[in-house]
Amino acid sequence: MSAAEVDSESTPTSVLGVLLLIVSQCFTGLQFISEEKILGGYYLDPLLVVGLEGFWGCLYFIILLPIFQHIKCDGPLCHNGYLEDSITAFKEFGEHPELIAMSLGIIVSIGCFNATGVAVTKFASAAQRSTVDTCRTLLIWVISLMLKWEKFYWQELIGFMLLVGGTLVYNEIVILPCELLNKNTKGNLVKKQGKLETFRQGV
Repeated sequence: MSAAEVDSESTPTSVLGVLLLIVSQCFTGLQFISEEKILGGYYLDPLLVVGLEGFWGCLYFIILLPIFQHIKCDGPLCHNGYLEDSITAFKEFGEHPELIAMSLGIIVSIGCFNATGVAVTKFASAAQRSTVDTCRTLLIWVISLMLKWEKFYWQELIGFMLLVGGTLVYNEIVILPCELLNKNTKGNLVKKQGKLETFRQGV
């Protein structure tokens, strides 16, 4: 296979990956905001919320997976010519028992992470949860570099710096010394409100 053929196959996959990543971030943001609204209006235990989300997720896929087995497709997201191939997945579990242990570890890890995230949303805010989520992504990247699972690219470093920096500024953990960028921070809004009250009392 020539280099041109490799590039032609990898480019659509990369574009599709970026598009799916953007869509997933939109859904994640919507989930965070919805959880904050629900947890703010009702008393719900974080573990109960995560359990209900997992229950409905399993219920959806119990219905969808048999349908996906019969949808033919040809692309980077397809498996053996179909959208889903659960039979091959179970065969691989049987041939490689370590996959079962790894899958169980992932389930426990994601369950604990989601429960902690919902607790942060309940007792703090969805914005602060997004800060924790950003730090998780950065930690995964650093560990992957330490284990040499991926190569270092300076563009990724700049991207992570912008991501973490933007999150810190948005949550007002870091206040930029620029009036245009910090005029609507909570501290400045309180000062403006105090000056307004003083002006009204003087009038």
